[in-house]
Amino acid sequence: MIASCALLLLASMQTSVAAPSIDFLDPASGSTVGGNFVTINGSEFGPQQSDILSVTFGGVEVQSFELLTIAEPGTQIGVVTPAHPAGTVDVVVTLTGGVATKTAAFTYVDPPALSGVSPAIGSPAGGETLTIQGSNLATAYSVEFGTCTVDELFGPLCNPSNAATIGSKTDTEILVTAPALAEGSYDLLVATDYGATILANAYSTATATAVSNVTISTSPQTAGQAATVGVTFTSTRALSAGDTITVKLTGYSFPVGTTNVTAGAGLAPGTSLSGTVAAGATDTVVVTVGAGGTVAGSAATLGISATNPAAGTLAKAGLTVATSKDTIPVSSTADIVILPGPRATKLGVIQEVSGCVLGSACSSQPRIAIQDASGATVTSATQSVTLTYLSGTGTLSCSSNPVAAVGGVATFSGCSVNAQTSNLQVQASAPGLTSVNLAPITAVPTPPTLALVASGSVTTLIEDERLPASIRGLPSFVVIEYLRATGTLVFQASANTEAVEFTSSTNESLVGAEDIELETTGSSGTRYEFRYFAKGDANGQATLTFTARNAGGTHSVEVPITVTPVNDAPTATFHRPGADGLGSGITHFSLTPEQASMPLSVPGFLASVSPGPADEAGQSVSVSVVPVACNTSLPTIDMVTGDLYWESPGAGNFGLCLVDIQLRDDGGGNPNCPNLDTNESVEHGSCRSYRLSIVEKEEQIFALLLGQGPNPLFNLVDSKGSAAPPVLAFELTNRGSFLVEGARLQLSAPRGINSPTWTCSAPSGGCTPASGSGAVDALINVDAGESAVIVYSGSYDSSPFLTTRYTLTPPQNLAPGTVILTAPNNVELNPALTTSGVFYGSFEGSDR
Repeated sequence: MIASCALLLLASMQTSVAAPSIDFLDPASGSTVGGNFVTINGSEFGPQQSDILSVTFGGVEVQSFELLTIAEPGTQIGVVTPAHPAGTVDVVVTLTGGVATKTAAFTYVDPPALSGVSPAIGSPAGGETLTIQGSNLATAYSVEFGTCTVDELFGPLCNPSNAATIGSKTDTEILVTAPALAEGSYDLLVATDYGATILANAYSTATATAVSNVTISTSPQTAGQAATVGVTFTSTRALSAGDTITVKLTGYSFPVGTTNVTAGAGLAPGTSLSGTVAAGATDTVVVTVGAGGTVAGSAATLGISATNPAAGTLAKAGLTVATSKDTIPVSSTADIVILPGPRATKLGVIQEVSGCVLGSACSSQPRIAIQDASGATVTSATQSVTLTYLSGTGTLSCSSNPVAAVGGVATFSGCSVNAQTSNLQVQASAPGLTSVNLAPITAVPTPPTLALVASGSVTTLIEDERLPASIRGLPSFVVIEYLRATGTLVFQASANTEAVEFTSSTNESLVGAEDIELETTGSSGTRYEFRYFAKGDANGQATLTFTARNAGGTHSVEVPITVTPVNDAPTATFHRPGADGLGSGITHFSLTPEQASMPLSVPGFLASVSPGPADEAGQSVSVSVVPVACNTSLPTIDMVTGDLYWESPGAGNFGLCLVDIQLRDDGGGNPNCPNLDTNESVEHGSCRSYRLSIVEKEEQIFALLLGQGPNPLFNLVDSKGSAAPPVLAFELTNRGSFLVEGARLQLSAPRGINSPTWTCSAPSGGCTPASGSGAVDALINVDAGESAVIVYSGSYDSSPFLTTRYTLTPPQNLAPGTVILTAPNNVELNPALTTSGVFYGSFEGSDR
């Protein structure tokens, strides 16, 4: 029983042993190179050295450790740190009784590094304050100059009588008082808590020397002027790359930063110099030799860019030169006298305002100079200049107004104009100075934009295709056909557009400038509609250019158009001895019964047969005769000779006998010939009809026909570009065998002619009235075979087309049984026979 209790007690004691732990490290930081002795303080590290299995710093195992017994056993371990990159790391102790970890327990710090010392040359007697530059210097505790150590606590160990000490420290600088050293060059060693570093030949001592023959002057000497300060000196020691020349110019003030310095005479070829000015010492320029240098004992010259101070004398005592080799400053041999600058009296414009587009800053901004009486800029002037409105349209607004002059010039920026103008006048003024007016300012709007509107625009046409009347919305009895293929182009322009114009065509043989008309302009001024015409019998492609413009510029749009070729019907001319020349329409043979029963032969009846325009010249043409209203034999036509032969033209068929002569080519297209009874027109195709009629010679016929004879029905003489006025002629020809008296012709006043006037004449008959203005309403007498001609004249109005309507009423005294004939004309006539025998029609043609 006692044994069992003892075992239970022992088991209980074993399970209650505490786990090892780390409290802190001393010290808690060390060098990244390792080798620092560190004490790890904690508990339960074991009673024996063998209880410690390993120690790691940031995962790097310690090579040397020891269980210390100075304090309570098992509470301290002494280690030598391993090398590790800079940073804070965890420390882990692994024991037979467990693992102890301390996070962020130790910090590795880089050892110090040195970059230089200033000044790098000192007196052998010491005592100068030196600035040692580098990094990780904050824990420095000693500085060694060669074999002479200056300790933070004990001072100079090499010569206790020296006053050398270590002063303030930062991570990047140490201030130290130099010890007394023999003349020579010394390595510099700095020791810190995290290591030591050495900079070879960093510091030297020498007996101080000075340059000689110092002269400092400025040119020009005028106050406020940009100048070059010339510096000449002779150094006792040669200067090379990295050496410096310190020039103090009391009275001058340089901007902090870099300053332009040029090498002059006495410097080695290729010498480069750079100047710097430090804050708090703006009267001193430190010149660094980049390449080349000076020759010992030779005079050297350099130039420093500067702005002269106010007028007065700069004492030579404040004008000094020293170098990094000759450290004792030496004064110039003479004072510098700064002369008074010119007196500002007026303003002058050195840059006008131009390139102004509404909504943007002008491309050329105003620059106003403060000038003396001679017009030279007073560079020392700093007055503020104000721009004010004088007159004209619009105002000028700038980012700042007024603007203070810099170097005697006020430079404005962000100036813009708020309205389109060509006469905005602005004045520049400044207190106490004569004002100046800027040149009148012009501002234009932004250039317009232009785009083709696909909806409503037609860019593909068919050769000679005519536009149907329904598009124009005219009354049903009005027949409207443009004589050439036509299309519409619709453009959308920006609201600031002043005009849209046709500019050019790449194929004027298809569409030229004379073929373009501005049809309509939208009420907002932004929609423009143009109508264009392809030339007759022409096909192919052209690019038309249209341009929108305003005072600010232009914007062009190119529109490619295509005219598709088609086959044109063939044509011919006819001749009948004793009769007028024949064209399209009805050709009458007036024969007696005896003549009608005999064969009719007409040599050369068919002539000038053509398959169409020049591009169809290779086609073949054939002729056929088709009966319309005839019971006789049909005539024949010889295509080689053109002769017509009719075996029995009118036997038993007096009154009316009609046949059609049909010409066909092999060019394809519509094979149907036009129906001449309804005046149906087949403009494109392979067939064209001509009609012949046989009538009894003794029979009375009212045959006052429009459009027959040597002159076409509508003979529009184009006079654009010439001095002649437009002419619109109508011809009425009597193809009957008796005098027609009292036929009434009514024509509406043509649209397209300003203040139209007309005349009417007939060789043997006459017109009542014979002349007038506006509409025609005349009774016409025309003898057999003669023509009455009505001619309109005037001047073009803005419409691109000529339109009129006619009414032709036969005489009231026709004999009973008189045959009333009419026929289609050869241009645009659409006669319709009404119950009253009145014929109606209309005409519209382009003035092309």
